[in-house]
Amino acid sequence: MSALARLLDIPRAAPPHDLEHTLALLDDMRRQIDALGDISRNYGQLNHKLKQRKLQDIHLKLRDMRDDLAQRVVPSIKET
Repeated sequence: MSALARLLDIPRAAPPHDLEHTLALLDDMRRQIDALGDISRNYGQLNHKLKQRKLQDIHLKLRDMRDDLAQRVVPSIKET
């Protein structure tokens, strides 16, 4: 969670639309992390294929969001 908190310290030098998109990405990441918590709480009630599919979907979404976020944050950090 501290890594996510560090991501919230996005330099304000980024254009407003980039900052809005970045904050939206962080919100989406939080929702995906919450979905992982839901899966872990209901783990015993889900069949194997459903668990596997849900976890893979979340993994792919988080990976794509991470890559998008990195493309937006790294250039603005280099500028500061």
